[in-house]
Amino acid sequence: MAVQYDSDSNSFSTIFDGLIAKISPVKKEIKEFFELANAKGIPLDKWSKASDDVFDKLCKQFKVTDSELKNFLRTWDGSGDILEAFTAHMKQSTESMTLFQRGAKAAGTAIKTVGAAVASMAITWAISEVISIISELTRKGIDRRRNC
Repeated sequence: MAVQYDSDSNSFSTIFDGLIAKISPVKKEIKEFFELANAKGIPLDKWSKASDDVFDKLCKQFKVTDSELKNFLRTWDGSGDILEAFTAHMKQSTESMTLFQRGAKAAGTAIKTVGAAVASMAITWAISEVISIISELTRKGIDRRRNC
């Protein structure tokens, strides 16, 4: 198919994605934030102890906008590798969904899968139409030269 929906990563992929390396499940911006914090020696384990105002100012200063990252920074105790701890936090938060949330996510996944199939069919149709138009124009050009 030209377009496919991947429910594990909650993303769409195209026929060209095979040429691009697989993307980590942790967003690039979050990885870059952790690398920046490590390079500058920012004590992220102390963020959880900060007041709400200080925490919000730190988030604005370091451009932290992801809500899952904010939740993680509020609860992280500073033990272990921060990237591994964040990945575990993300896994735990998705596993602790209620039955209704799982059902809603499954319905959303089904809708996105159908949408990807429709998009794939549309792309395939468009490509075939372009090929058909090109062949028709070529045939007409050849016929016109023969009749001259």
